[in-house]
Amino acid sequence: MELELKFMAKDELTGKWVTGYPLKDPDVKGRWYIMNNYSDGVIVDPKTIRQYIGAEDHYGRSIYQGDILVEPSKFNERYLLIEFDWRKRLWPRFGNYQKCAIIGNVFDNPDIVDFIKRKKV
Repeated sequence: MELELKFMAKDELTGKWVTGYPLKDPDVKGRWYIMNNYSDGVIVDPKTIRQYIGAEDHYGRSIYQGDILVEPSKFNERYLLIEFDWRKRLWPRFGNYQKCAIIGNVFDNPDIVDFIKRKKV
């Protein structure tokens, strides 16, 4: 099974998430675009470029690097920040992603990230 290559990033002008393929502008230092079939490209904030990890949540939504997932439970919810492990060259293993729901991402919801980090201490 091959991983589908998909990316998303925030449009610099509108702040909305756009999907497609990242392309670095060779003429303007630090400028990146997301290219898709419907436009010539959207200038994006390069810090927000995120890759699809090849899985969907309980609702069929694509999971991207930087997403925050929750797995509901009767006793205790489990949270997961989707971060690539460069040492192991792997996405995190988390049982069954289809039991989880995306509740945000690290860019739009830093308060959730703080909550998860405090909860792990």
